Amino acid sequence: MRMTRLFCPLVSLLLALPAHARPQTPPIELGPGVRQVEEGDLDAAIITLDGVIQRLSGVAGRQTDLALAHFYLGVSYLGVSQGERARTEFKEAWRNHREMKPDPKKFPPRVMQAYEEAKAEASREESQGGPTRAKGGGKGKPLLII
Repeated sequence: MRMTRLFCPLVSLLLALPAHARPQTPPIELGPGVRQVEEGDLDAAIITLDGVIQRLSGVAGRQTDLALAHFYLGVSYLGVSQGERARTEFKEAWRNHREMKPDPKKFPPRVMQAYEEAKAEASREESQGGPTRAKGGGKGKPLLII
């Protein structure tokens, strides 16, 4: 399934953030993966974004970028009909940046619903003593994905 033209470039996201909320280092690593998602090359995006996540995991101050990588990886998995894996990635996106809010005008209802369900599930798991968010995740201004 091709998801061409369903997603805005990451550059738009960064420009929409106030200067103090922008990452210190532009998330150059995310550009190719986001572009692949936008172009509908989801299999390649999965490989690219997985590599980005491996590089960013555990790097202090990169939780917002890590959340974006997990979110777009979730979108990719959803697009190739791997709903469970998508849910896992959406949970990780939320755990790394709890204020992340995908723009419902830019993402299809299926993505929005899957993200919201994963968020609720992650919150329930946490309240029951399950997995917790990444250190420092979700602090600061909300992240609007457009």
